[in-house]
Parts: sequence; structure tokens; C-alpha cells
Amino acid sequence: MTAKQQHVAWLLISSLAITVTMLPKLVLAQSELPAVPVLAEADRLSDADLEEMLAPIALYPDTLLANTLAAAVFIDDLRAAFALQAAGQTADAATRDAWDPTVQSIAEFPEVVKMLGEHTDWAEAIGQANILQGADVMRAVQSLRDRAWANGVLASNEQQTVVTEGPTIIIEPAQPQVIFVPQYNPQVVFVERPSSTSVVTAGLIGFGVGVVVSSIFWNGNVHWGWVHSLRVGWEASLGWE
Repeated sequence: MTAKQQHVAWLLISSLAITVTMLPKLVLAQSELPAVPVLAEADRLSDADLEEMLAPIALYPDTLLANTLAAAVFIDDLRAAFALQAAGQTADAATRDAWDPTVQSIAEFPEVVKMLGEHTDWAEAIGQANILQGADVMRAVQSLRDRAWANGVLASNEQQTVVTEGPTIIIEPAQPQVIFVPQYNPQVVFVERPSSTSVVTAGLIGFGVGVVVSSIFWNGNVHWGWVHSLRVGWEASLGWE
């Protein structure tokens, strides 16, 4: 079994279903599935470590966040996408088809590929955390969003819609097929402040040009299944299912 197939197998048997729905055509025999590694407590990333690691992407719209978390598992595909982008080249159909669907999805967002591609150690750590500490990752994202919400930084606008369902904060694009990547300084937006007035918080999150996403991003198995699984993961980790 190749390293990529082992990654996929781990995704299929992880406690969260986030990445399972991304690979509907993959079928593995039960005997082929490796055992899920059980991390010793000393080897687990702490909540603080996870929040620091996930802070740069925690305020991404849910669909983009879900694809980014999974794409980080396929680090070789990410490197290939970044190398082409850095060279000013566009991947042809055969090249893109060889990448995991999640990498194909985020390839439409050059700034996301650049950030992951320039910091592959960080990206790979995100992928591993998503596999091995999926529920902890979901809690960390929600903790960060809670903080940004409490600070008055995270709010609905022309680019995104922010809603709450129970303890879960959901971020969706304001226009269903146009996604804006939020730009912010994690050392600013997540810091508690004595007064969250509109003057204090205005402009702390910026947005570039919206990306009209293609069918690979909005494929039912990829997009809607992912968002459902992402929310199920949040609900399970927060104790309300």
C-alpha cells in the first residue's frame, strides 16, 4: 500500500467522517485497513498548541476550512500544486486529476496554496492532527471562533454569513458559489479586548477578490457531505448530537 493510500485508509477509519465523504469511490477491504494509532497523552497536542496551529485558518468559511484540513493530509500533492503555482504555471487536466480532490479544490485559492506550500511542516502537522485528533481539532476551531465572535470581530457581511447553531459557529459564503478568503492577523483577532466596539473591531478581517468555485469544490460528495460531517464532528466533540 502506498503512503497516499495509507493516509486515505486512516481517514476512512478516523473517528470523524470529515474525510470519508471526500473519497466516495475508494473501497478498501477490511483486512487492508491499518490499526488506528493511539496517541499517548504526552504525544497529543494540547488545546493551546492546536489553537495556535489552527488560528490562521479557523475563520475560513466552513467549506474552505474542511477542504483545507483534508488537503493538508496529502502533502505531496500540495507541494506539487504550490510548485506549479510558484513557477507561474497552470496544471493541466491530467496533472490535476492525479491530485486528491481536496487539493484540486483549494488549488483555486492561490493564497491558501501559497501559505500551505511555504510552510509544509505546519501544513503536515495540521493533516496529522486532523487524522489523529479530529475531535480536538474541531473543538479548537470552535474555541477560536468563539473568541473572535466575542471580540466582535467575526460577523456577517457582504462576503460571508455567520450564524450560530447551539454552541457551533458556522461560517458560510454570502453568495453560495463565491468564496472570499478572510485575511487577518491571528495575534490580533483572537486576543480578548476590554471593549468590542465597532470602532475597535472594524477592519480587523479583510477580504480579497471572491473566487467563483468550480464543480469540484461544490460536488455533492465533496462540499455538502463535508459540511455535514464537519458539523457532526463539532456536535460530537461539544457533546450535543
